[in-house]
Amino acid sequence: MMPLPDVLTVADVLKRYGLRDKAAARRFMREVGAFTVGGRLVVRQDDLDRWEREQAEIARRAQQPVKPVPAPQARRSSRSGQEPLAPGWWRADETDAA
Repeated sequence: MMPLPDVLTVADVLKRYGLRDKAAARRFMREVGAFTVGGRLVVRQDDLDRWEREQAEIARRAQQPVKPVPAPQARRSSRSGQEPLAPGWWRADETDAA
């Protein structure tokens, strides 16, 4: 027969992570994969260990330098070098047609 996995209670999680709030410990345990046994919330120790490894990997990746992305070059206007548009230039067709 295979041995049962080690499980931690809310009190164990409070102690392991130095928490004081039981509700916070319960939320954390549910996030990690907690379940109830005999009406008591428990979480497998190997689930907590896996979560800790994942968090360490995320932190390690976040500390890696990110390749800088070159800033986009400013687009040149197709009108560069020409005179500015006259005020109301968009209405020129309406006034010409009248």
